[in-house]
Amino acid sequence: MPFEKGWTAHPQPFALDGAPLKKYDEIPTYAVGDGHQVGARLTDQIEYLMPIVIGSTGIDESVWAAAPDGQALVLALAPGDVRVWAAREFLRDPAYRVTELNIELIAAQSKGQLLETFWAGKRQHYGELAEIVLKTEVKGTTWTDAPDVVTVPPGRYAKQLVVDDPTWQDQLAPFSILLPIDDVYVSVSPDDVEGVDDSHVIEAQERGTATRLSAATVTARFATTATLVKPYVPGTVWLTDQQLHYPTPREMGAVFVLRRMPVDDGEIEQARLDRPELFQQGLTSPGVRLDEHIYVRVDHLGTGTEYHEAMHKLSHRSFRAVLGWDFNEGATEYFTRLLLAESADTAVRNDAQYASQRAGVEFLVDRGLITTQDLANAYFRGVLEPLFTKVRKATSGTELVSLQGYAHALGATSYDAQSYLDRVLDK
Repeated sequence: MPFEKGWTAHPQPFALDGAPLKKYDEIPTYAVGDGHQVGARLTDQIEYLMPIVIGSTGIDESVWAAAPDGQALVLALAPGDVRVWAAREFLRDPAYRVTELNIELIAAQSKGQLLETFWAGKRQHYGELAEIVLKTEVKGTTWTDAPDVVTVPPGRYAKQLVVDDPTWQDQLAPFSILLPIDDVYVSVSPDDVEGVDDSHVIEAQERGTATRLSAATVTARFATTATLVKPYVPGTVWLTDQQLHYPTPREMGAVFVLRRMPVDDGEIEQARLDRPELFQQGLTSPGVRLDEHIYVRVDHLGTGTEYHEAMHKLSHRSFRAVLGWDFNEGATEYFTRLLLAESADTAVRNDAQYASQRAGVEFLVDRGLITTQDLANAYFRGVLEPLFTKVRKATSGTELVSLQGYAHALGATSYDAQSYLDRVLDK
């Protein structure tokens, strides 16, 4: 396969802990040794990397390798026809922008239809409610000339108003709800007012399975359940009780800020004051993996959250780095459900948990673009080349689709991405 033009720098690569990098400190490159072996790390990188950073370079994606730290590399053609190994996570393939634009077009059409049907009904629903009931605290902004971010406590709020201005840029609803608090209206997102479906939590409690799990219990299920996951489970201890934590909701809010368990109530409150939006994100999150540690909210026992977060511990660093957060979460939930489905002691999993991301991953398997084994090798071993090769081969005869462009759309536009790929495959 010849070198191609049009590869562009990834707009926002991720660090190992999942946090987006704020700037390009470096793009790792390595020398190419005999037989395409990965040679020494290139420290004088600028002459090799500028073509990647400013726009395009030659890439041969039929030849992949792994850096000493496991990072996925592809063969790149630097100025002067010098071959180097370049980190794949910093590159977007040539079809990326076309795929992105096509998905955005379908998403815009879908949004227009939703505005006239679904969201119009939702807006009328909230306008007719006698009161709004918040089960948990949410964040909002004061409806003033100089808005402030505030915390709205749980409770019943009457005389609310519905306005067309969104509270947050990333909310799904195209309108907001104003709640009267202390003689001031506070704007909150309907996304937050709807809350999270906790029926699975209640069901686990009713079953009597809402209990804390030991690390040995979690790892034993991985090792003994006959699934696609089992061959990738380490033979050594990979999760200990010291790495498995059960914080309260407020402790989880602080975990998101501190990246560890808080020591006391004072540290929790300080974390809330220091990073209110990040604290709120943790407050509503059922679980998270941070480095080697897993945190599961104590009020989400019996819902399988431990297994989802433990699955993350087994994933390969390049899978998320190259394919993005949404695709990674979709695959993690996909394998988590395979694990739980083949066990007699099945946890109560919420069907809505990462539903759009999981559906986007399952679509590739269901349409026969990739196999479950391809997905497992990529997720657990970082063998990404078959995924890209098969998607490229399946779409090259009609309209070349970027797997990365598709993967990065598996959030709010997941079903639009599936519609687009479905249309291409049916041509």
